[in-house]
Amino acid sequence: MIKLGKTTGMRHGAPKRKRKTTESLLIIRLCTSSINMKIKATEKSVHLTLKAFDPLSEALINETLNTLFF
Repeated sequence: MIKLGKTTGMRHGAPKRKRKTTESLLIIRLCTSSINMKIKATEKSVHLTLKAFDPLSEALINETLNTLFF
């Protein structure tokens, strides 16, 4: 039998997860009218966030990244 309208969640007093924080060594932001890019580097990883608002900018960025990393 399925009871509708009943939600299950964490019980009260459950231990909360602590998020591990890593210090960023490098943060680069590039914001123009057609590109929004952020590069964040830590000791173990590099994160790239990229938004392109027109196809020409997107193609340019893709070619640049392919040249740099591959």
